Amino acid sequence: HNGGRLYLTNLTLVYCDERSSFGCAIYLSGSTPTLNLRNVWFKNNEMKQGNGVVHANSYASITSIGSTFLMNRASYGGVFALYENANLTMIDSVARNNSATNGSGGVVFAQSNCRLFIESSLFFGNKATLSGGSFALGSGVSLNLHSTNISSSIAGVDGGGVAHYLVNDTAYQRQ
Repeated sequence: HNGGRLYLTNLTLVYCDERSSFGCAIYLSGSTPTLNLRNVWFKNNEMKQGNGVVHANSYASITSIGSTFLMNRASYGGVFALYENANLTMIDSVARNNSATNGSGGVVFAQSNCRLFIESSLFFGNKATLSGGSFALGSGVSLNLHSTNISSSIAGVDGGGVAHYLVNDTAYQRQ
């Protein structure tokens, strides 16, 4: 999807399999693209060589309400790979057993001034080979969590739940 708006409701995206670099289920680029997910299931999707089952950049805006992300895999960002000021809002959503198979961010890998707002959601059993079993966040990324549970997520190096790398990746917070 290049720019514009995409609304998905009461839909299941299952077994998308991609060997390219960008989003096997959804790729958002162009001028401020918007993706709204309501009661959408992403299940068993895999990016064999790239990042994010949903890949977004260029000031993209993603909103997920009541959606479920189950057993998705990508090198970085098992579900979401966010770049260049992308925004992600998740409300009443579940991310379970997703993985970053060769890198960081079992559910979300975000860099370059992205903003994440997560409310009343569950992150359970997610994993990353490197850092951030659920979230791997780079420089300039903000994460706001409200009434959200992150549990049983693991990482091979840092931050079983959240790894947040600050300016120039020289410092991080483990949570």
